[in-house]
Amino acid sequence: MSITTVANNICQVMLNVIHMSLCITAVQAQVVPDATLPNNSIVTSQHQNITITGGTQTGANLFHSFLQFSVKNGESVYFDNAPRVDNIIMRVTGRDISNINGLIRTAGNVNLYLFNPNGIYLGKNAALDIKGSLYLSTAESWKFPHGVKDVDNRSLLHISAPIGVQWGSAGNIQVDANLSAQNLSLTANNITITGNITSSGDITVEATNKLMINDKAKVSVSSQGSGTSGNLQLITDNLTIEGGIVSAKTITEGGNVNVYASSLLTLRQNATISTVSTGKGNGANINIEAGFILVNPNGDNDITTNVMQDNGGKIRISSNAIFGLEKRRSPTGRSDILVTSPAASNRNINITTLNIDPNRGVTQLPTSIVDVSKQINQTCSNQATTNRFVIVGRGGLPLNTTEALSVNSGWIDWRHINEVKDNQGTNVSTQHELVEATAWEVENGVIKLVASHKANWQRMMDGCNG
Repeated sequence: MSITTVANNICQVMLNVIHMSLCITAVQAQVVPDATLPNNSIVTSQHQNITITGGTQTGANLFHSFLQFSVKNGESVYFDNAPRVDNIIMRVTGRDISNINGLIRTAGNVNLYLFNPNGIYLGKNAALDIKGSLYLSTAESWKFPHGVKDVDNRSLLHISAPIGVQWGSAGNIQVDANLSAQNLSLTANNITITGNITSSGDITVEATNKLMINDKAKVSVSSQGSGTSGNLQLITDNLTIEGGIVSAKTITEGGNVNVYASSLLTLRQNATISTVSTGKGNGANINIEAGFILVNPNGDNDITTNVMQDNGGKIRISSNAIFGLEKRRSPTGRSDILVTSPAASNRNINITTLNIDPNRGVTQLPTSIVDVSKQINQTCSNQATTNRFVIVGRGGLPLNTTEALSVNSGWIDWRHINEVKDNQGTNVSTQHELVEATAWEVENGVIKLVASHKANWQRMMDGCNG
């Protein structure tokens, strides 16, 4: 056996021992590293304080990989990273969701990425102490500039940070906490938000299926001082805002709200989509593209923008149909689409639909059933001299043109069948029977019906000529 083979066997045994110890530790702890990185994560616990060191650094990225990552209520997890780290990118390779009910802290101004395809839940006691941006995703793969890497792939390390996600069978994200970060990005199959999420930069919230903002939750972006505000972007198939607020505020530039709900946007129970601009910037616009928009007209659900000066403050809505919303010049207790500014005008509201007007109601169909057979005139009018009436097929004309047509009418032949002789002089007694034609011939462009017996054919010809 070669030295290389022996070394490989020893390494495999050591990995098995490490894996067994990790499984035993997982029963007792909520933050458990796996053994998939060149330099694995190191977890140290002291009472309810958990410190994470180690990991594999490539350039300004520090990678951590966990079999399990959850933070209990009252616990604190601190990433003790080097000052030259810009991004902490961590993944979960086990089969449990990440339940976060405690505090997560980082050193410096790093951005924090958490990928768990099983799902992520941030409870009411979850908190962040990070000065950078937060990215949460349940996608199965990460999209790097040099390609896509699976969450379980060991060869995922790149110099650059992830630029997006690659969807597979993804879990869900629920946020009941109040979170704040420089930029916020949530991507999952379904997303439910009941807490307040605030960003001073850009939040992209992307659910490939359903996004719900409920229970007075607030999703917002705002500028700090005179800085440029980020934009808020919601992307989903079905967006429901029930008693929640989606808003952007700016002093100079930015502060736009962009909503893309490919199937349905629903507003209920005082739901609001709003922007505010207090300066001369070109922000505070609302852009909505939705398959259909469904709103309770009496529920005080509003789409509004408030501009202190002349610039900005435009609402653009594109939808197949809008039910329950109306353009207003001033706020009401009903559901409004409204722009308020020193030069407020309905010209700042641009709505494109398929011209479906719900105020017209539905078409009233007749309640009585019409017998269509009585709507047909069964006789030929004497005045209809320019018309023709043609009967095609078996049967014949009625005896009187004023009588109704009958499906039982037949051909009545009043001709007599005389005694005839065949071509060979054989006497044939008179027979009151018709001989059925068994073939047809074409002679000089004329079609003739023929019987198998010459006498029968001659008799038929004589009868027709008689």
